[in-house]
Amino acid sequence: MSKEEEEKKDVVDFSEVSQDFKKEKKTMKVMLLAVVAYLVFSFLPWISVSAYLGHSYTLNSWHGSTIIGNLAAMALIVVWLLPKIGISLPIKKNQIELAYKAGTAVVAGFTLLFFFRIVGANDYGSSYNFADLLGIGFYVSLISSLVAAAFAFGFGEAILKAISGNKEVAKKVDAKKDEKSSEDKTEDKSE
Repeated sequence: MSKEEEEKKDVVDFSEVSQDFKKEKKTMKVMLLAVVAYLVFSFLPWISVSAYLGHSYTLNSWHGSTIIGNLAAMALIVVWLLPKIGISLPIKKNQIELAYKAGTAVVAGFTLLFFFRIVGANDYGSSYNFADLLGIGFYVSLISSLVAAAFAFGFGEAILKAISGNKEVAKKVDAKKDEKSSEDKTEDKSE
């Protein structure tokens, strides 16, 4: 092999990654896009506070405990991306699915924790309205994290069904339920 061929072999072709993404199930696409949206909006203001003399301060989710959720979101993207660029992970497929569930739960959990801290601070006699404090970054990140978690935990098909009213999606959901119930009955008989 020539030196040029070796250098080309080491370069990652992201058009292949794009093709792999297009081949993913719709629920996986939505989950991944929601995680990416979460990360993008994590840089926008999550909270804004006006201080004396017209000064205002904003914080995004890269301050405090929400950093853990941000790192989990990045890890989810990396876990999906590594096999696509030729780096195999030493874990099984069902472990990867568990990692998606755990990761999205961490992302959504720390986002909700942030929200409950802000709401809870108002219980100590503060005179502010927490809705005025929260920024667009928080609201979009909250929705994105909840969508990602819902799709990772298997509610994606039902959500798509509810949104679209598509009978084909409804049939797939019903078929999966029938398949799962027949597997459960088979397991019960074998015991």
